[in-house]
Amino acid sequence: MALPLRIDDANVISVVFNRSRRDFKDRERAVLDAIRRPLAAIYRNLVTCESAGIGLTCISQLAADGGWHMMRVTLAGQILDASPAALRLLGRFFAGDAGARGLPAPLLAWLARSRNWGLERPAIDHGQPFTLSHLGLGLTAHFVPDRERASSGYLLMRGHRVDIGADHLADLPVTGREREVLALVAAGKTNREIATVLAISARTVQKHLEHVFEKLGVETRTAAAVCALAAADEHIATVA
Repeated sequence: MALPLRIDDANVISVVFNRSRRDFKDRERAVLDAIRRPLAAIYRNLVTCESAGIGLTCISQLAADGGWHMMRVTLAGQILDASPAALRLLGRFFAGDAGARGLPAPLLAWLARSRNWGLERPAIDHGQPFTLSHLGLGLTAHFVPDRERASSGYLLMRGHRVDIGADHLADLPVTGREREVLALVAAGKTNREIATVLAISARTVQKHLEHVFEKLGVETRTAAAVCALAAADEHIATVA
């Protein structure tokens, strides 16, 4: 017995039932006819889910190629699925607050705000990403709701380098020229490279650094760079 199922205006499939020795009774045929539409709906849903899965795989690959990492999360912040790379990225920015099963508190607080502004409209639709700066590295995250499951969605995250400028160091107790030198030190420049950029001598750069070390209470370029990056973090957070 063949049971035709109309999937859409252009497609019809048939489910064939075989039974040996005896034919289907009228009552059995009536039952199969009654479930014709639910079966067609189930088939459509399966095709939709399969297509969504394929699409999600493609999106995930494209995101990874662009430096983005994706994890599936619930609106309560539970991590349902995440790649090792995505978890490592979280660990880099939230060393003491990144769990294997839940989002760090700052991300969770942003998610709670971003998914509902008093209306059921995610803030991602209005271009409201999560941003964080930590010692010269930046984190940007977007939340994309799952249209098929209202209780979950996808978190897209990307780490990137933050360019430090002299204006980011305004709160440090150094002069304007010393801020310029310190910003270039934080960017990994050598004294010779800094001298070229600022059109001064390498010896003058060294003198500026000696003054910076004294004012910041540090003894090495690395320690001075860390102070600069931490100050830049505070400045960026204040501006944001």
